[in-house]
Amino acid sequence: MEPEFIDKNTTCLVLGGISHDRLESLMRAGEIVPKMIGGRVVFPLAEVRRFARECPSWEPRRRR
Repeated sequence: MEPEFIDKNTTCLVLGGISHDRLESLMRAGEIVPKMIGGRVVFPLAEVRRFARECPSWEPRRRR
């Protein structure tokens, strides 16, 4: 069974190993929206997937 919610540590790992500071910055900017359950900050897996899906893809720089 797949979890509905994941914690901050797991969210950072799922998003490519971003730092906790970067995750906090994304939260403050409203780019990824957590939930509170029993005083714990958790992220709906659907929200993490939405955020990842909407991230721009990487493109190599053009040579000059």
